[in-house]
Amino acid sequence: MQTEALMWNQRLSALAFCLIVLYNESIRIAVQQHWMPAEKRSHIHALLLRKRNAEVNEMLAFGTDNEEVTAKCPGAPFLLSMTDHPDNELSVIIALPRKGEEGADLDMTLYPPEIADGVKDILLKSYPVYEDPEQVYEIYFKDYIIYQCRNESYTCGDSSEIRTGKYLTIYEKSKLLDYYESVLFDFDDDETKSNRKHYCIGTVNHVIDVISNDPPTISKVNPDRLPEH
Repeated sequence: MQTEALMWNQRLSALAFCLIVLYNESIRIAVQQHWMPAEKRSHIHALLLRKRNAEVNEMLAFGTDNEEVTAKCPGAPFLLSMTDHPDNELSVIIALPRKGEEGADLDMTLYPPEIADGVKDILLKSYPVYEDPEQVYEIYFKDYIIYQCRNESYTCGDSSEIRTGKYLTIYEKSKLLDYYESVLFDFDDDETKSNRKHYCIGTVNHVIDVISNDPPTISKVNPDRLPEH
């Protein structure tokens, strides 16, 4: 009798486990197909597309010299777009610089005659710099804490700050690191905070600072297949 009772208990336990699994699965499907807002499903679909369209990046990295940036032309990358998604995911799209032809796209009508006459010869020997459509990258933060975007013209270096890298830098010490905790409620534990870093993206016209517990991913992207945000 004890053996038979034990067998029935095992069967009932197994049945209960199966019912729990089926219940949880039905909830998961319901959430995905019915309860999840359309814009959220669209956002997830865009992220999946991004993963398929991205190539593995082996050139650019935060905290390094990033010689790839200036391989075709000296100068900083261009910011193409910056998108803050509903779940605090930040996507920054940059393009590396590309050198144009010497003296190309020169429009002297933009300058007063007295200036145009003086700089024309100089400009004719110079070259324009464009975004390189073959060198487009996405810098993706899956869960930022705080970020800011500044006009590059209003920024300057600070000798008290400590950073490594070029264009994609990591700050060990910065004014933002000193300041940000005063404007938020920080509930992370000490272990999580130990991974926290200040990342900076320096572009032609913008300087973007991001503080995150997790490092961003950098993917080379085909701009023709980049999903709309």
